[in-house]
Amino acid sequence: MTAHVLPADLEAPALLPRQPVGRRALLAASAAGLAAALVPAGGARAAVVPRVVLDLARPLQRLDPHALGFGSSTYGASPLVVASQARAERALDARSVRVPVRWDGTRVVSSAAGSGQRDMVALVDLYRSWGYRCLVVVGGRDDDWAGYRPGDARQVVRALGTSMVDYSGPNEPGNRGQSLDAALERGRAVQAELAAEVPGTGLWGPVWTHYDRATLRRYAAGMGAGRLGGVDYHHYGMGSRSLSTAEAMRATPGWGREVREVRSDLRGLGLPERVAVDEINLSWRYQDGTPGGNQRFFSAVTTVWMASVLGHVLVSGGRAMPYASQNGPLGLTVEKGAVNPHGRAPSTPMPAYWAVATWTGAGRWPHYDGAAYAAVADTPDEAVEVFAVGNEAGGRTVVVVNKSETRAVRRRLVLGGVAPGGAVVHRTDPSRPYDPPREVARTRHAGSLDVDAPAMTVTVVVLDAPPAPVVVAPVALRVLAGDQRVPGWRSGDGVVTGGRVARNTGRVEASAAVPADVLAAERWGEQTWTLPLAAGRQAELVLWYAERYAPAQRAGARRQRVDVDGVRRVDELDVWARGGGAPVAVRLPVRAGASGRVVVRLRRGSVGEPFVNAVELLPRG
Repeated sequence: MTAHVLPADLEAPALLPRQPVGRRALLAASAAGLAAALVPAGGARAAVVPRVVLDLARPLQRLDPHALGFGSSTYGASPLVVASQARAERALDARSVRVPVRWDGTRVVSSAAGSGQRDMVALVDLYRSWGYRCLVVVGGRDDDWAGYRPGDARQVVRALGTSMVDYSGPNEPGNRGQSLDAALERGRAVQAELAAEVPGTGLWGPVWTHYDRATLRRYAAGMGAGRLGGVDYHHYGMGSRSLSTAEAMRATPGWGREVREVRSDLRGLGLPERVAVDEINLSWRYQDGTPGGNQRFFSAVTTVWMASVLGHVLVSGGRAMPYASQNGPLGLTVEKGAVNPHGRAPSTPMPAYWAVATWTGAGRWPHYDGAAYAAVADTPDEAVEVFAVGNEAGGRTVVVVNKSETRAVRRRLVLGGVAPGGAVVHRTDPSRPYDPPREVARTRHAGSLDVDAPAMTVTVVVLDAPPAPVVVAPVALRVLAGDQRVPGWRSGDGVVTGGRVARNTGRVEASAAVPADVLAAERWGEQTWTLPLAAGRQAELVLWYAERYAPAQRAGARRQRVDVDGVRRVDELDVWARGGGAPVAVRLPVRAGASGRVVVRLRRGSVGEPFVNAVELLPRG
């Protein structure tokens, strides 16, 4: 068996005291899981179970919650029209989406050949309303390349703006007979138009059909600082020739290696280390996974392969976007009228959908967040990959992928850096690849867990958030959601997980109730606040809001829910409808339970993303 060694650009973690391992091996990340059993380690067989030591206290790689998404093919069912497609795409909680566009002389439409979708402004607005970030790929008037006219990119950015939008393009110039020099010339022209309309807007590229390190480096150097948004390319598992399943599975670590190589080159050029692999799938040819060849697109093979690749890209610091929302066998959801050997309903999940859900949770467990952590095996095995990431509930998520077609495995997870606590395991069933992962066990651990993973499965183990320290707050606790500094207010470090900080410029009326500087920044997106308060003590919880995000300065633009200690306390809060341009304070009486903390979760309502500017906890009595 080949060892998975730590990449040279990632430092080896310090191992736990009294937990020596033999040969170190970094095992890669992956997707939604299957565990035949998940129990606290121990018993007669404990000594022979291969271990994976996880350092869950020291981040190995910072993660962007918007780094994982999917490509909107603009074929088949549109989420603008088909409610079931919209539900499937939104429920996935994949917070980035790639959208192909062109200016047709009058409006922004899809640049995908044969697509019937015309209103791309409405589509981008829909994705943004879900909190999804869009990577907009700018094509020509006739196809991905041909027919582009000066000024077209300016018209696109005028229509779509830059809020929650990045720009890329043109798509796959090599497939249109264009050289890298031609792609560079077009890229500079497009970026100049974007920046003329919105200064500072960069362009991702060269959107190459495959990984070619020298080509990508040359493109980055040719665009240079101030013009390059990031490096963007495609990578399918096969296409020029068909691979066996075993060959395809052995290759998945290569996606992570590529991302690290490009990041290293960008670092050497003094450019931001932003890398996107924005078309990923088992193959670009239907026959590599469909009837007439085989049916791997419709089996657990795609789930496991995709989950592994996505994990390698993420933990290496890249962005990953499987192709596509709908495109026959290559879709995340079933396309009406396309190859459908099992007669699944249109717009329902395909096996690849659950690979993405491994990382996003799709509402079944918390979305990944924050950081990836080291996992080191004492028994190297190229078929078994284990990765650990933070999650938006403040805990850790461990993903175990068994890529073997025939062999079941057991692994002992040694959970370093976390206190004893609860664990929930979810699993996929390889005999039911269209079905969501099922919760199969709830247990507690005291520093280790044994996990059984049958062949061709993925196991997701969700570890509880660590308990908050029991601290009496004798005076008001005042916490900023943003990154500014205000006398008398502290930062959210150690208090809040999830969400992202933003500084918006929309005008807000002055108020004597709260300093203006407190409202200068917000944290948006689903988030969890853990506030210390002595057990049994009462307090007033105050959530401060000021709607400064200009597109949301209208009633109905975004709504949110507020849960306190697992109980819904506020439903469909519309800050602008309540206060308009004035600050809004939501005041709730609370009492700390035996844990010595008050847990506040901000969740999405019916539209848009939740946000808050600051939080106060004012003890009473």
